[in-house]
Amino acid sequence: MKCEIGIRAHDLPIFDDLDELAKELKSYGFDNVQFSPKFSLKENTNDGQKMSYGLAHYAEERLKQRNIKTAILGCYVNIIHPDLQERDNAIKLFQNYLSFAKAMACPLVATETGSIDNIFKPHSENWTDTVFELTVSQIKKLTNTAEKLGMLVGIEPGINHPIYDVSTTKELLDKIASPNLKIIFDPTNLVLKPTDSEAAILKNGIEAFGNEIYAFHIKDFAFNKNGEKVIVPFGDGLAPMKEMAKIIKSFRPCSYVLMEETPQAHFDRSVARFKKLFY
Repeated sequence: MKCEIGIRAHDLPIFDDLDELAKELKSYGFDNVQFSPKFSLKENTNDGQKMSYGLAHYAEERLKQRNIKTAILGCYVNIIHPDLQERDNAIKLFQNYLSFAKAMACPLVATETGSIDNIFKPHSENWTDTVFELTVSQIKKLTNTAEKLGMLVGIEPGINHPIYDVSTTKELLDKIASPNLKIIFDPTNLVLKPTDSEAAILKNGIEAFGNEIYAFHIKDFAFNKNGEKVIVPFGDGLAPMKEMAKIIKSFRPCSYVLMEETPQAHFDRSVARFKKLFY
C-alpha cells in the first residue's frame, strides 16, 4: 500500500503567500505537509512568534482548498538553550503552538531537542547524562500540556542533539511514559560516519519504538572531503532508498513519509524519484 507522502512546506521557496504555496504543493502531487509558520509565514508571524488562532484557521482553509493536510506543525525551537530565558521562551512558544494546532486540523507539534551550545554541531557535551536528563525534564513540560489539550508532541532525534541514537530515543520514551509523545524518525539524522548503516538504523528504530513513530523524514546525503555529512538531491547520495522504502512500506499501511531539506538543485527530479519509491 502506498505511503502518505509529503514535504516540509518551507522546502518550497514560497513565503507569506498561502494560495501560491498550496497551488505549488498540489502541482507536485503532495497531499500532506509539515508546516512551519516560522518559515512559510515568516513576515506575517514575525518568525513564528505571533501566530494567531485566526491565522492558523485561515492557513488550514487555504491548504484544504487544494486538498492538502497539515500532517505536522513544525515549531523550531531549542528547548535546552544555554540562555535560561531563551529556554523558557522556547517552551512557552511550543506550548502556544499546541494550543492552536487544532485550528490547523493538525494533531501534532514537532521539534528537534536542540543543543546545549545552540550551535547544533555534534559534540560530546550534548551526549552527557546531565544534558539528557535536562532534555527529559523539558519534554515532560511539553507532554504535560499536550495531555491537557488532547494533542501530541513530536520529537525528532539527531546526532547533534541529546537524543542522538536509537537507544537514547527509546530511553526518552520510557522515561516520559506518555501516550502523547511521538517520534518523527529520520534515520539520516542518526548517521554520523560513512560506515553507519542507514537501513540498519531504520530497522533498529522500528523494532525499538515503532509504535511511537508518527512520521518518517527522508533525505539523501553524502560526505564531503572533510568527512562532513552534507545533504544532496534525492537519489544522488549514499542513502539506500529502495531498501528504506521497502522497510517503511512494510511497517504500517499509509505511513506518513515526508521529504526533508530537499536541495533546490534538481528539485523536480528529486520529487519524481521520491514519489516513485514511496507513493
